[in-house]
Amino acid sequence: MFKLSDVADTYPWTITIKMPHNGSYKKMPVKVTFNRLPHDERVRLLEVIQSANDIHNAESVENDFFDKVLAGWLPGQIKGEDDEDLEFNEDSKRQLLAISEFRQAVIDGYFDSVAGNKLHQKN
Repeated sequence: MFKLSDVADTYPWTITIKMPHNGSYKKMPVKVTFNRLPHDERVRLLEVIQSANDIHNAESVENDFFDKVLAGWLPGQIKGEDDEDLEFNEDSKRQLLAISEFRQAVIDGYFDSVAGNKLHQKN
């Protein structure tokens, strides 16, 4: 049974970061927290991302996307250079978003979380 009381403002989701490693990919799952956006805002974000033409515009659009959807990551999911847990804050978020593979994992993970298999179906 679906209950409106079960709909939270944020929700946890596992993303997979695929880092190039020895001619293949090292896949690293990370549990993040996404903000639940209203449907119309989610659709608008997808349209804006898909229509970004140049690299400067795309980066600005993506940064706006990350500000809106990425609410954090769960404790123990990401380690800093000193092997200590990396807490979610603006500095650590900016540091991770400088890594292309992390950025892509967040984008893919978010749209997977809201659209599921629809993103992977061929027309």
